[in-house]
Amino acid sequence: MESHHLEPKTYTLWAELAPVVGLFQRCLTQWRTGGVGVIGLDYVAVIQVAGIIGLQLTAAMMEDIQLMELHARELINRKAGGN
Repeated sequence: MESHHLEPKTYTLWAELAPVVGLFQRCLTQWRTGGVGVIGLDYVAVIQVAGIIGLQLTAAMMEDIQLMELHARELINRKAGGN
């Protein structure tokens, strides 16, 4: 493996997105799966986790969660399929 593959990647997280990214990270064990692989997040669990951590979940935040979910689901299923 080439050395640049081992270097950590650095990302900038905008402050206004930190709460929703934090919520997404706390829900990483809340995926629904089926015969075709990962289907999506369990939204009931997402809402419950938001309440537990004291986060007022808005429609805009839920849209952000769904966007992250879409990309994560595609990556997870692609890796599971060996592609």
